[in-house]
Amino acid sequence: GCFFILIAFYLCVFLVEAHEDESIKHDQKIDHIIIEGNIRIEKGAILERLGIGDGDIITQEKLNVAFENLFSTEIFEDVKFKIKDNNLIVELKENKLVNRVIIEGKKIDSDIIKKEIGIKSRESYTKSKAYESLDKIRAIYKAKGYSSIEIKEKIDELDQNRVDVTFTIK
Repeated sequence: GCFFILIAFYLCVFLVEAHEDESIKHDQKIDHIIIEGNIRIEKGAILERLGIGDGDIITQEKLNVAFENLFSTEIFEDVKFKIKDNNLIVELKENKLVNRVIIEGKKIDSDIIKKEIGIKSRESYTKSKAYESLDKIRAIYKAKGYSSIEIKEKIDELDQNRVDVTFTIK
């Protein structure tokens, strides 16, 4: 549920931003595509998902599809398009990469919890995965007879756009 609400929110924000940007015109030919902000993901992989190439004529509909294609990967926290000097500039902000998932506190086997939750090591961290993971942990504990637990999530920022995610259960 939360994941779809976040996507709807981002789509609304994108559509409003793109609509207000007078430099994006329907049926506009672009000379080149410039990718900015990618850290882990190769330019070729982004261009493949984008579905738009150098010399293409772009429309708002093509940009909306390109946005969905990139955002649905869950790799990117933010995707923006701009046109400057007949070039399509794709501004990206990558989601952080989960380094470790740590389960602390009142224990059910932490390996069981780690298998069930959506946040995994070496995958992108998203708020929707965090909310789903918190709900899943609550459900696991409730099924084991723990009805009044408190779960806190802590994010430790690391270098190279990575995070450690700690769930503390009391």
